Formats: sequence, C-alpha cells, structure tokens
Amino acid sequence: MKITIDVIPVSSICEFAEQHGLELEVKERKVEVGSENRYYACFVRTEVKDGGLLRGEFGNGSTPEEAIDNYAKEIEIKTIVVNAYSDTERKEIEVPRLFKEKENQNG
Repeated sequence: MKITIDVIPVSSICEFAEQHGLELEVKERKVEVGSENRYYACFVRTEVKDGGLLRGEFGNGSTPEEAIDNYAKEIEIKTIVVNAYSDTERKEIEVPRLFKEKENQNG
C-alpha cells in the first residue's frame, strides 16, 4: 500500500513576499502610544478571496512587528489576489502557513 501525505507549505511572511514580489506596507494610525491598533500592515494592492468576493484584509498591532504577525495570521491558508482589477497584472496566490520571523518552521 502506498500512502501519500500532502501537507500545506510553511514559510515566513517575508520569504513569501519575496518569492511573489509583494510589498508589505506598515502604517501608523493617529492614536495614542500603546494602542493595540496603533499600526496596521498589509500587502500593497492585495485583497483576500472570500468565496466569490474580494475583501481588504490587514493586521493590527501596538508595534509594527505585532501588526505584521497579525496580518500573517489573517491571510495564511487563504487565496490572495494581487492587482485584482487589472486584466494584465492580476494574479491569485495560495498563501502557505506563515510563521513569525523569529520562529523556525517547527516553532
């Protein structure tokens, strides 16, 4: 008997972005220092495919790193659409499991 196990790939968000030529943007909101919504992060010109709909997705955090980590959790194992409204530059990408930059794949 032959058993094949197909697992979901694992990557850091930075490796994933580099592999697909994506730009990760982090912006600060005009809120007080320490607010859990002080920063937000997302890929530029990218939306998440949700059934037949596209929706904007971003991650929040009190630091840029927390916002990036939150964004990674929001998009992992989903399909993102880059340049959704372009006939020539649109591309759909399956997002792997994403881990924090300081963790390893087993961590």
